[in-house]
Amino acid sequence: MTIDIAALRAAYEESPIIEGLFEVLGDFVNNRTVTKVDRALKQLPSHGIAASRQDLVSALRTLEELGLGRFIKGTHGHPSRMEWDVKTRHLRDWVLDEHASEEEIHDGLEGEDIAPEGDWIVHTLVLRHDMTVELELPADLSINEATRLGWLLSSAAFDDEHFAPDEMIERTHYIRPNLPISIDLPADLTEEEAHRLQTFAEILLHKGENHT
Repeated sequence: MTIDIAALRAAYEESPIIEGLFEVLGDFVNNRTVTKVDRALKQLPSHGIAASRQDLVSALRTLEELGLGRFIKGTHGHPSRMEWDVKTRHLRDWVLDEHASEEEIHDGLEGEDIAPEGDWIVHTLVLRHDMTVELELPADLSINEATRLGWLLSSAAFDDEHFAPDEMIERTHYIRPNLPISIDLPADLTEEEAHRLQTFAEILLHKGENHT
């Protein structure tokens, strides 16, 4: 789908949420392939944006209509999210560059290196028959980093009984300075499931043995 650059710039100027979202995306070291609604809601306030869930979803649907990606409504075990078809890190820079031609902007946003191959790997675990957990990690994950991740996941069971049955809780862990790793887990996560997550991390540890 061709990106309507004029319409994209107009949407950026009219929507503080889109402006804030582009700033959030620019904070990352690498381009993002997915932005989860719940996570973005927590990141936007750091850029001075207090958005409701409904308004954020509306902004993401606008970006979908403009050709930047595909918005996917969440189902049980799978959060609502935006799957990007463009390189996200410099979205704001391209939108604000008044001297760039539409061809240059298309070349800058599109292409094959949306998520540089080998930089990040999405690991998946079927936690329940109707729920798959996804964890995006750097490809050069070290043994120490995988071990720390395992410690986090082994203690991830929640004791609070006031969560809704289908509620998902985001857990964030810094495995490196300025590199937060987040994982969405069910609020009613059991100790047995937490143990399975730790085993999952131990498997990642073996994958990272050649990167220490």
